[in-house]
Amino acid sequence: MAARKPGAREIHGLGDFDRAFDELFEELLVGRWRPSGERADERAVIVDRGDEYEVTIAAALADPDRIEVEASDWRLVVRIPGAAEARERAFDFPQAIDGDRARARWSDGALRITLPKRRGRRIKVE
Repeated sequence: MAARKPGAREIHGLGDFDRAFDELFEELLVGRWRPSGERADERAVIVDRGDEYEVTIAAALADPDRIEVEASDWRLVVRIPGAAEARERAFDFPQAIDGDRARARWSDGALRITLPKRRGRRIKVE
């Protein structure tokens, strides 16, 4: 059987109906609810708490000592090394975050990252 290119579509005969239906279901329904590149065991939930963002990533199979978290300006990058390959997740925020005050903690198979929003500095008008 020839290797299939990513994103390429195959034409299915009547004997392949079950497989075609499964692929259609995955592409149209399941794929819409899961951001591209997100594995089921690494789902992310982002909550805007007003003065900070909280990002929770369920990564039960990850080694917390090898996880890398980088926060700057409007972007958060999380690298989760795995047995075969490292997964990298990037999140962009509508408001600038203060990377110097960001915190990350591991608990019960989940990584919880707190990102305080950067506040503007008041300037006295003379």
